[in-house]
Order: sequence, then structure tokens, then C-alpha cells
Amino acid sequence: MFILIGSLDLFQILEVMIFKKLKEIFDQLPEMVIGGKNFKPQFHFGTQEQLVAYLSLKRKSGEKYYPLIYLQTPFEESDTMEFTFILATLNKNVSMTNWERLDITFGTTLEPLLDNLIVAIKQSGIFYMTDEFSKENRGSKYFNYHVTPDIWDAIEYKINVRYRSDCKIKKIYF
Repeated sequence: MFILIGSLDLFQILEVMIFKKLKEIFDQLPEMVIGGKNFKPQFHFGTQEQLVAYLSLKRKSGEKYYPLIYLQTPFEESDTMEFTFILATLNKNVSMTNWERLDITFGTTLEPLLDNLIVAIKQSGIFYMTDEFSKENRGSKYFNYHVTPDIWDAIEYKINVRYRSDCKIKKIYF
């Protein structure tokens, strides 16, 4: 049985609340220095089609949209949820080797961003990791990735969490 409120059912309302809470958490992420410039990580969510539309809109507006934390949807809402995050950075230099990418984009941008994402979730007070994070399980790395109109270096990271809607988001210390 679904409880309908307007045109949204209870599960859709919970999903919207989760997206808003994640944005509030990730808004606390520190700026990252990339190539001598400061960049604030950006959070967004959706399907692959929505991702392409989001990137196109951001590119047209001239706004910074990398480094990107992208939550793939849909995901099943239950006591424990599996989130799939894509952490991506723009890298137009297609001639770079994977070894160079490991040092330049993964080592200085994506790995620190993943570390901060884990800290943010752990300290948020509303999400609790059900799997212990380990350095060995860092997710999948994608080099010179062309799934969107942009060329990415990216990490896909899956995490199982429990959501506590009755708690407030805490200040996060990095």
C-alpha cells in the first residue's frame, strides 16, 4: 500500500529527502586545489540521461561542475540502501597514459575526494555505513572515460548505508 501525497508516494518523498540531505552533507566538503585553482565539489543525482543533460546545462552556463559527485538512480529504499557514487573529474588530455592519470587526476583529485566523501558520510549523523570502508576496496577506476560528452577520469564507489531521518546533520570535520 502506498500513501499518496499530491502526486508523490511515500517512497518518492523519502528519496527526495535523501537527495536533499546528501546535498546538505556534501555542501560541507572543502574546496579542492586542482592545477593551482580552487574547485568546490559538485553533487548531483539521476540516471545516465539526466547526467548528460546536467553536464550540457552546466557547460552552457559556464559554471564549474567538476569535480563531480554523482549518485546514480534509481536505488531501492529500504532499511539498508546501496548508493552508487561516480566521482569524476574532467580531463581533456587524451594523450596521458594511465600511469600519469593515476598520479595527476586520481592521486590529487579523485582519491582525496573519495576520502572526503567517506568522512562526510561517516560523520553526517544521519547515514551509517553498514560495510566497513577499507583502502583495498576503493571502487572501480575508469581512465579516459567517454560515457558522457566529457572525457573523465572517474571512480565508481558503491556503499551500503542506513538512513536515520530522525537525526540532524552534524558539522563535518575534514
